Amino acid sequence: MSSVWIIPLLPFLGFLINAFVGKRLGKNGVRAVACGVLLFAFAASLGAVGPVLFGGSMPEGDNIVVNEAGHAYEVTVWEWIPAGERRGVSIDGGGGFLTELNIPFGFYIDPLTAVMLLVVTGVGFLIHLYASKYMDDEDEAGYARFFTYLNLFVAMMLILIMGSTFVTMFVGWEGVGLCSYLLIGFYYKKEKPPVAGMKAFLVNRIGDFGFLLGMLLLLLVFGSLRYTEVFERAAASPGFAGSGIALAIALLLFVGATGKSAQLPLYTWLPDAMEGPTPVSALIHAATMVTAGVFMIIRSNVLFQASVEASMVVAIVGGLTAFFAATIALVQNDLKKILAYSTVSQLGYMFLAVGCGAYTAGLFHLVTHAFFKALLFLGAGSVSHAMHHELDIRKMGGLKSVLPQTRLQMFIACLAIAGVPILAGFWSKDEILLGALAQGTFPGLAKALLYGGGLLTAVMTAFYMFRLYYRTFEGEPRWDDHQEPHEAPTLMTGPLWVLAGLSAVGGFIGFGAWTHLPNWLHHALEPVLHPGQLVAATAHFGLGTELVLVAAATAAALVGWFWARTWYGAENEAPARMARRFPKLHALASAKWRVDEIYDALFVTPFRRACEWAGTFDRWVVDGLVEGAGVGATLTGEVLRHVSSGRVRTYALSVFIGAVGVAVWLIVH
Repeated sequence: MSSVWIIPLLPFLGFLINAFVGKRLGKNGVRAVACGVLLFAFAASLGAVGPVLFGGSMPEGDNIVVNEAGHAYEVTVWEWIPAGERRGVSIDGGGGFLTELNIPFGFYIDPLTAVMLLVVTGVGFLIHLYASKYMDDEDEAGYARFFTYLNLFVAMMLILIMGSTFVTMFVGWEGVGLCSYLLIGFYYKKEKPPVAGMKAFLVNRIGDFGFLLGMLLLLLVFGSLRYTEVFERAAASPGFAGSGIALAIALLLFVGATGKSAQLPLYTWLPDAMEGPTPVSALIHAATMVTAGVFMIIRSNVLFQASVEASMVVAIVGGLTAFFAATIALVQNDLKKILAYSTVSQLGYMFLAVGCGAYTAGLFHLVTHAFFKALLFLGAGSVSHAMHHELDIRKMGGLKSVLPQTRLQMFIACLAIAGVPILAGFWSKDEILLGALAQGTFPGLAKALLYGGGLLTAVMTAFYMFRLYYRTFEGEPRWDDHQEPHEAPTLMTGPLWVLAGLSAVGGFIGFGAWTHLPNWLHHALEPVLHPGQLVAATAHFGLGTELVLVAAATAAALVGWFWARTWYGAENEAPARMARRFPKLHALASAKWRVDEIYDALFVTPFRRACEWAGTFDRWVVDGLVEGAGVGATLTGEVLRHVSSGRVRTYALSVFIGAVGVAVWLIVH
């Protein structure tokens, strides 16, 4: 008997407890509940994923189905949406798929789910632990409200990754969207957070509409929304691969992914999400919500492998997003905004990988990114905590002497995200760049551009991250004497040391990607990846070629680091000279290329004016007609009230006037 249902239930119970009795429990009680349910969920996840990741006997029961290969099992909790018999649309001239449409509420545990479970519950627990001290300044009501939202967020993310159908995934998909709105706008008494929360909610609805259309098209074609049935039928249908239907389904699902994972053009909500508390930024941007789009594409890899055009779109959008966001991060001065655009850029790397068919590399970078990006955001929170919520790196400097632990933790994270050997980001980023060149069906020019863009982005990544580090911790202090920065308490630095360790050695789960040695992550994920009919072909390089490519990626990281150290490691006029030499370019990049202003001019302002016009039309025309009819009826009633009074004299006078009128008419005519 499997009890995987308890994994999402635990944080959901934490949500209920803190929502209804959190104020009575006090901060210590809320902290114990919120962190405890995540710790137990992590322990339950270890038990649930053991059979699929490390071997062993699969669970048994009437509601459990183990697949033939023995690498996954599906648990049906209850029959959710029984809808009778359904026939899918014919793709290859046959009769289509005839099936009993029955959408269960259940969970699908395979190696992909297993890896995501450990990341979400493990990193989520560390963030909860950190937040339990970081949010100490809140009153008891605000403290309970924060952890109510945070527990619900994790519960929805677990439903998203564990669901056995696209419908269950969509429930979690919308759930994390709602929770992001609540958490980003947590400081609702301030001006900006509620606006940022609403922006995140509305932009995500655009992507979600595409995802919903993709689901409906899947149902129309395959007559099912269960993963096992959809993927088996897609792989078995000879007319599906390369068809227009395959392209349409993949692109619609990708639209959903661009919204949730902040890709061009729907990325603008994510930098504004920094208005939420720092632990929220770490949870949303590191291990949960923004990785949902990457997870969905890896889960649906058989659908994307069936269309080389769709896969190329995913890779190109990912590459452009990675490069574009990096150019903005180069010149930002807000500590959290730099990390936000870095997140957008790193997500672009993941989409570049999965678009090129390197699904394992995409998941690998998702995992390592969860480690070092959570460390970066929580480290930024420690800096903000020490600097009394100051986030402008121009007002920092010289913090290494007063924040020695945070400084070392942030340095490790910068090394990892830059891709310096042998830290976590080195292995995953190198594998992505290798995957771009090894893609077997894209044109040679496309592969060269994707690889070159990825390599240049790696240089910029190292530069802006070490710019952040040197401006924050090195050089002379630029903060006011009255600020008196101080190191964060142990409850905050402890989780950061765990994340620092994972950022340093976590990449070894994928060790061997280019050394031709056994690779645990690749081996574990093999059963999840269906053999594609179009884009699975990959080139195989010799060890010498791969070592050259590894050297190029390492050089990119070191060049970016050296560049940042030269400019910001000590007082240097080079940045100011560069800004004066290219003032318009620098101003545009600082203004985030004015994308928000362009969207306002193209979409927001016309839509607002259309709404205002519609309101005016409704108020004066629609309401005017309705109110005019009412006034007319009232006036008519007033006239008829005097005519139909019930008095004989009035009726006699009316008859007399009528008779006179008839007589006059007859005489005249």
